[in-house]
Amino acid sequence: MDVEATGQLLGHWLKLAISLWRENARWMLWNLLLAWVPVALAWWLFCRSPRRPNLLPRSILWWLVAGIFVAFLPNAPYVVTDLIHLVHDIRYGPVASYWTVVLLVIPQYVVFVVAGFAAYVLSLIWLADWLRAIGWSDRIPWIEQGLHGLSAIGVFLGRFWRFNSWDLITQPDALLDRVSTDLGARRPLATIGLLWVILAILHALSQPLALGYRLYRQQQQQLKQQLKQQGRSPRPRQSDRPI
Repeated sequence: MDVEATGQLLGHWLKLAISLWRENARWMLWNLLLAWVPVALAWWLFCRSPRRPNLLPRSILWWLVAGIFVAFLPNAPYVVTDLIHLVHDIRYGPVASYWTVVLLVIPQYVVFVVAGFAAYVLSLIWLADWLRAIGWSDRIPWIEQGLHGLSAIGVFLGRFWRFNSWDLITQPDALLDRVSTDLGARRPLATIGLLWVILAILHALSQPLALGYRLYRQQQQQLKQQLKQQGRSPRPRQSDRPI
């Protein structure tokens, strides 16, 4: 392949990459922003707040933020359902070959889904750390499963009924009316149950990886501190060295 043909091929691929980025960047970045809102709330709730054994926070502000955290948490696993757009991009998007799909389309969605679901896993890890600190270790599995269930409901409301987290405030009447009328039907319940199982499985598979990475980072930081302390320690003087 000569230089001119290689340049044309690279130019074609670059145009495809730019086209894909422009087409998907807006909604992907917006969904990622919503996915990482629970992380910011979890940090405020569980990382900076004082941890007292067997004592829950009494601040009204804390409980208000906790409610917002639960309301926005489904936005993190919601990104998994955005894989439906991948099918559309493969069928109707600006793709020209099998290799374009493999090297451009799929990696873009993989990064997007991993980044979004990582926010879900990180939020629950910080929550679990906080629950252990207050002496609620035995309740962690039940609380996690409850949040999986609530997140499954939230994902269903967003994906199929097109509600948002802020609709709890902006249009609560419409949301409550739709939930009370149709959520108990067989198909919504079956879909929510399936989403619940998927979230529980994905979380169970992802959490050990996240915890392992955190342990690795902690070990690396400890090693750096040890090396720094060894570098600062005074060297023995010539007269102090053994003969």
